[in-house]
Amino acid sequence: MPLKKWSTNEPELGLYIKDTSPVKDPSISCNLPSIGIPWNQSADTLSVPVSKAVKELEPGSPSKRKLLRGLAQIFDPLGIMGPMTINSNILLQKLWKQKLGWDSPLEGNLSEFTDFRDLLTQGEVSIKRHFLSPILPKPRRQLHIFSDASLAAYGCVIYLWEIFNENTIKTHFMIAKAKVSPVRPTTIHRLELLGALLAARLTNSLLNLMDVETDSIHPYTDNSSVLGWVKSKPERWKPYVANRIRRSGRLEIREIRRKPGGSHLSWREHLDGSQQNIVARGTTLA
Repeated sequence: MPLKKWSTNEPELGLYIKDTSPVKDPSISCNLPSIGIPWNQSADTLSVPVSKAVKELEPGSPSKRKLLRGLAQIFDPLGIMGPMTINSNILLQKLWKQKLGWDSPLEGNLSEFTDFRDLLTQGEVSIKRHFLSPILPKPRRQLHIFSDASLAAYGCVIYLWEIFNENTIKTHFMIAKAKVSPVRPTTIHRLELLGALLAARLTNSLLNLMDVETDSIHPYTDNSSVLGWVKSKPERWKPYVANRIRRSGRLEIREIRRKPGGSHLSWREHLDGSQQNIVARGTTLA
C-alpha cells in the first residue's frame, strides 16, 4: 500500500520524505491536525484553535445562540482550555435558567459574554505533545490528581511526575475536565464529592489508555468531608454519598490494582488549592 501523506517532527526525516515523495512539489506544513487537534511539528506542541469560535462570537449582538455556536467551535478533548471555557458554560446554564430566547439580548450578562470573547482573542493555548523523558535510567513516575469544586462548577486535573533524584522532578500536564454544577442546588460537600468521582473516572480511563508504568497514584481533595467519606465504609452514609463513594473509591482502586504491578493509591488532602481550583472556578490567560 503506497502511502501518500506523511507528517513528522524530525526535520531530517521531513527533508528525506520531500526528496523521495512520488508527489510533485509536495507541500510542507508545520501545523497539521492530528485527530482534530493542531500539531506543530517544529515545536512539537498541541494546541486548541479558537479562531472559528471568535468569528462566531464577534459579529452582531450577543445572544444565547451566538454563545452556543462559539462554544461548539472549540474542540478540546484534553481540557487544555477548561479553566477558560468553564466560565462560558456557567453563563450558558444561567441563560437557560433565565429562559431567554435564542436571539434575545443578554443585557445583564453582557459583561460575561464579552469577557469570554476577549479571552479567546488573546490567542491559542498550547502544550508539549511528548511528556516522557527519554533518559536512562528510567525515572520513577507518579500520577497526581487534584479535584475541586465551587457552587458553580467542579472539575479535576491530572499531572505526571517524573522523579530523577531528590532535586530533579519534572511535572507534565496530562488531562483536565470540568463540569457545570447540577441545576438543582446542592451542598458544596456533595459537589466536592462529584469532583472526586470525576477525578477517579478520568484517572481510570487514562490508565487504560496510557502504556506507561506508574509507581504510585496520589489523588487529592481539599474537602475534609470527602476525605472522610472515601476512607470509610460506604454503608455508613446515605445512598447519594454511599453510591458515589463506591465509584470514586473502591471500584476504581480495585480496577487499578488489577493492572500488572498495580500502583499504590490513597486519597490525600491538599490545603493550598490556588493552582488546582481554577478548573472549578475559571481563570484568564493572565
